[in-house]
Amino acid sequence: IQGIKILVENAVELIKQGKTRQEIVEEIEKIKGNIVIEFVPPSLEPLKRGGRIGKMSALLGSVLKIKPIIRFKDNVLTCAKKVIGFPKAIASMVANIPETCKKLYLIYVHSKEYLKPLKDALTKKFSHLNLVEENISSTVGIHVGVGCVGVTYQI
Repeated sequence: IQGIKILVENAVELIKQGKTRQEIVEEIEKIKGNIVIEFVPPSLEPLKRGGRIGKMSALLGSVLKIKPIIRFKDNVLTCAKKVIGFPKAIASMVANIPETCKKLYLIYVHSKEYLKPLKDALTKKFSHLNLVEENISSTVGIHVGVGCVGVTYQI
């Protein structure tokens, strides 16, 4: 949803600049490939229940405190990285965001419990950007679990 929001915001800016309909469509098509959504679920349980990972992977991952950084880019959902511990997962996710990103949203699923470390790290790195917190829809949230946090950004 936040990816669509970025596209709409860009379209509004282009309209204000007086761009033609064709120019707006062409620019939005370019921007689509520059939107990234990344998130870290606090638990592997929802991924296991949804069949995204197997029972053994979930068990080992939970015991070892492995946190996947899940990335959605170009309509493809991938595990960008696996990190031991939630603080390291947050640090890794923030480190991967280019300093030149144009728009940045903090995303969370129904609970801001794990949002503070992410917000603090992003505020430190991107003091020039207005960070907006957005609750992910239930449709997406059901797959990653309550407390999942992440970012949506435009490169």
